[in-house]
Amino acid sequence: MTNQKLSPTQSAQARANSYDLFSQLFLHGLTAETLPIVQMIPELAATLPDTLDLDRVAAEHQRLFGLNLFPFQSIFLDPSGLVGGDEADRVAAAYAECGFVPLATGEGIDHIGQQLACLAFLCAAEAEALEDGKAAIALRVQRLQ
Repeated sequence: MTNQKLSPTQSAQARANSYDLFSQLFLHGLTAETLPIVQMIPELAATLPDTLDLDRVAAEHQRLFGLNLFPFQSIFLDPSGLVGGDEADRVAAAYAECGFVPLATGEGIDHIGQQLACLAFLCAAEAEALEDGKAAIALRVQRLQ
């Protein structure tokens, strides 16, 4: 494999794809849809067991993110330590500023998977602006990232 430098447009699209994958992994865990993508990335594929049971992986994802480590910004940054509140409102305002509509997943808007989806959205917008020759828009989107 040769080391080819990506164009700014390709780099932005690659970041969008990466953020989208990690968004899906945080929101849904490893699924039949994301498994082939994970298997194509050597650093991620190396972490997969030889025999993979997606039901067991789903149960582990739920145990980790549903019961032990809550992936919500408000849990860590809101003085109440609860999901939602002023911290979630700040996240919602940031989404509104950049035009991102949170995914309909049933998760709170300050879930890390939602935030990664927002970054994917912004990187894709950057790639589109660069492809269209709209440098000022690409710069604004980069600042929002």
